[in-house]
Amino acid sequence: WICNSRVVLESISPGDIAKETRELDLDKDNLPMERALGLHWCIVTDVFKFRITIQERPCTRRGILSVIGSVYDPLGFLPPFTLPARLICRIFLRKNVDWMSV
Repeated sequence: WICNSRVVLESISPGDIAKETRELDLDKDNLPMERALGLHWCIVTDVFKFRITIQERPCTRRGILSVIGSVYDPLGFLPPFTLPARLICRIFLRKNVDWMSV
């Protein structure tokens, strides 16, 4: 169990708290980053953070779709950032660009 409120964490029995948080001194230690739903959750600020590693791909229709497909976003937070690449793919589709064309 994990929470971003130190008061709540202090009221929970130590056996029910997440392993990473049990050894922390809640008065002076920073709360760790936690993984939730495949994303990184910053407990202190209560925000999700994304760590995306984009591998180098050729600048082709296939390469762009490969990069777009590799972005894991189960909650749908990233479309404002992936939309430009999707629009490029739409242009390629309308112009009948081959999968391997540069």
